[in-house]
Amino acid sequence: MELPITQERTKVLPHVTVAALQKSLELGFSQVGHRSLSVLITDLEGMSWKTAPSKHVPAFVTLEPILVHILEICNNGLIPDSKLMTAMRAMHEQKNFQCGASGSFSMMCPFVCQKLRQMGSKIRGIATCPTSWEQLERKLTVRQREAFVKLCRCIDNRFLGSSEGAELSPSPVRS
Repeated sequence: MELPITQERTKVLPHVTVAALQKSLELGFSQVGHRSLSVLITDLEGMSWKTAPSKHVPAFVTLEPILVHILEICNNGLIPDSKLMTAMRAMHEQKNFQCGASGSFSMMCPFVCQKLRQMGSKIRGIATCPTSWEQLERKLTVRQREAFVKLCRCIDNRFLGSSEGAELSPSPVRS
């Protein structure tokens, strides 16, 4: 009698450290060009673990530089909560994040970290499930598609039949 194949739970990779996450966040925020959490959270409102990535495409595009660097470290898509929060706090101690008049870092940090973790999970789902990608791709512009492909290649460098550094494979997309 054959036993059913069970899916193993995704675990934090052993090489993921607070220092590595902090460096990835620093690189990502430097590419975003600002440290305003209040600006970033506008696209993150309403995101949950269950919402479809297509409902938050602008957030993925905006946070692509940060996510790419995080997913280079957490290349299975699982971003550890406590380590990410510790890295964000360390960055805030070095140079304060801007939180706007209506927010504080202690309120915004857990929210932003949770959303980054949710986005990592959604990218893992897209990168590992061709059906998810096909459903999402139909709704993307060329720029949005490029952002998602770049993020998915952090999880699987062969995403869309490509290897690292290769050009995007052609596909009919909206412009």
